[in-house]
Amino acid sequence: MGTTRRVIQDEYLPLDAKRLALGTRLPFDIYSEENGTNRQLFSKGIVFESEAMQFLLSRGVDTVYVRSHEADALNAYLNRNTTSSTRKSFRDDPLEFRNATFFKEKYYQIDSSTLEPGTKIDFNLYFLQGIEYFHLMKASEEEPATVDAAVLEGERDIVIRRVDMPRYRKYLSRANASESAAKQSVMLKESSKIAFRELFEKPDNKDKVIEVAGNVENIISKISDDSSILRAMFSIRNNAFYVYTHSINVAVLSLALGSASGMTKDALYKLGIGAMFHDVGMSAISPEIIEKQGRLSSQEFAIYKAHVTEGEKILRMNPSIPEESIEAVLQHHEKLSGRGYPNRLKGDSIKPFGRIIAIADCFDSLITTCAYRPAYSPFDALSIIARDKDYDNSYLRYFVIMLGKGGKTEQR
Repeated sequence: MGTTRRVIQDEYLPLDAKRLALGTRLPFDIYSEENGTNRQLFSKGIVFESEAMQFLLSRGVDTVYVRSHEADALNAYLNRNTTSSTRKSFRDDPLEFRNATFFKEKYYQIDSSTLEPGTKIDFNLYFLQGIEYFHLMKASEEEPATVDAAVLEGERDIVIRRVDMPRYRKYLSRANASESAAKQSVMLKESSKIAFRELFEKPDNKDKVIEVAGNVENIISKISDDSSILRAMFSIRNNAFYVYTHSINVAVLSLALGSASGMTKDALYKLGIGAMFHDVGMSAISPEIIEKQGRLSSQEFAIYKAHVTEGEKILRMNPSIPEESIEAVLQHHEKLSGRGYPNRLKGDSIKPFGRIIAIADCFDSLITTCAYRPAYSPFDALSIIARDKDYDNSYLRYFVIMLGKGGKTEQR
């Protein structure tokens, strides 16, 4: 930024600044005109973020310029963004959606608060914008990079390549024991997510099941020591749906709700196992069904519903999983009216664990952007659940109070 050139006729092409799309990488340099000269504002290759747009607005710049020899790059950029704007989302194009689903499996979402500015990382950071992944930081084992606080600003999903998960896990393991309780809790959540993601790839891995179950005990301990930790372990903002993140969120919310309602530690452990593994059967379902835009066909919905019984099969392979936890997995989609699945249970036939996980599952799903709708606000999500008579009112009252106050409760 800062290069100045004298304006030469036909050397620059004007561009309405509003046509610069947020989150896109600029394939050309951007200039502004000041007193007969063109001054370079943004360099080719940067990601055009909201801060850059604010910079233009604050200076009253509504027209920018591109060098004429980059006309082809400009046209390609404008055509791509115009095409994108004529569709509601990339999910409206079946081919693009399939590609997006494929590439999503190649990346892993992380909590950016685990990255401490000034520390070294040896893995690339990316952020997801629609269907595309953009570099935030380049780093490798040979050329580590220092985490820059400015890079982590903004509300977006930060991801790493799935092949870099071992390096990220190693980075987490170096966390200072003197970190705050909230920071240590986030680290625990991230470690749990990694373990669950690895389990999702090989659900018959009994050692990984035991590792994930062990993390449940650690989460119970954190929540029991300080229930305000809920705010650190559970993120209200979820830009995209990831089964492993959703599973940890549901476990944290369920444990906090169980604790608020006065459950014993033994009961909390069994509840936590059921909540953590409630969607493990999704590992047997095609991502194209899980991520599909629009309504599922009756055949697709039948396949989707099978994730409950597939989860039961996976958990029964490991005798260390409590029967009450398996029962919770089987009941988390049952409805008090009897309209749920897989067994159409109703009323008192649905046990407390199933009722609690159902609320946590629905809430986290509603506040998360998914294939067929944007995210609801937490208030709207709670309103939707409250209007639905298929959720237990007594647990829902605890849930609302818990989210609003996060007050500490005593265990029996």
